[in-house]
Amino acid sequence: MADSVVISPRRTDKLAPAMTEGLLRAAVQTEGLPLHGPKNSGLFPNSALGKQAAQACLERGYVEVRGIETQGKKPVELYGITPSGLEFLVGQISPREVLTQIAQAVATRSGSLQDIERAVASCRQQVEAFRHRIDTLLTHLPTQPDAILAALTGSWQRTALEFLERWQREKPNEDCPLPDLFAEARSVCPALTLGQFHDGLRWLHDEGRIYLHPWTGPLYEIPEPACALLIGHAVAYYASPRPMEEQAAA
Repeated sequence: MADSVVISPRRTDKLAPAMTEGLLRAAVQTEGLPLHGPKNSGLFPNSALGKQAAQACLERGYVEVRGIETQGKKPVELYGITPSGLEFLVGQISPREVLTQIAQAVATRSGSLQDIERAVASCRQQVEAFRHRIDTLLTHLPTQPDAILAALTGSWQRTALEFLERWQREKPNEDCPLPDLFAEARSVCPALTLGQFHDGLRWLHDEGRIYLHPWTGPLYEIPEPACALLIGHAVAYYASPRPMEEQAAA
């Protein structure tokens, strides 16, 4: 923070243009900027006039610390404009000019956001393409080693976990039957076999990602018994997601 310097009202009036320029720059920032920076990268120029203007804004409460970033080994405080700073700003220049500057900043960031969204969509498409290739290749393998099952977590198993989360939100008092979960998994991986499905469920269970719950009625009443899964001495027929806090504690 700048050293404390007493600024007289008359001197502050002479600093008004420099204060206005710095506050306008602060008004179009949300993350904050240093008070001063190399090549005028801060709110105020790194000059005698800029330092006096910054000090005046600090003393009047026109700017405040918003965060800290590390430049090299030195922490640097980041400042943003306060409501009183905004009131001072619109008293010096037209509110329309401030709004115009903010609108331009919004437009710039909206363009950046659209670029990010397009990049995310492209990345998602590539991930889905790789998932389908994995699923296709797995149909040609006689066995599925653990490494391949781990890779499957990014394909149908991820979909299964998301489906279990939705099921729990929509039907909090019911566990999901395995036939319903198998049908959802087949929707993204049509080549998935029942054996692969069971192996994947065992892996998710062993990893602490899901709970498998037993069928408690007579075995002859199980709907679609082929989907049932033998875990130890129990016949599992339902699944539910394991809460994140329990996964973290495991």
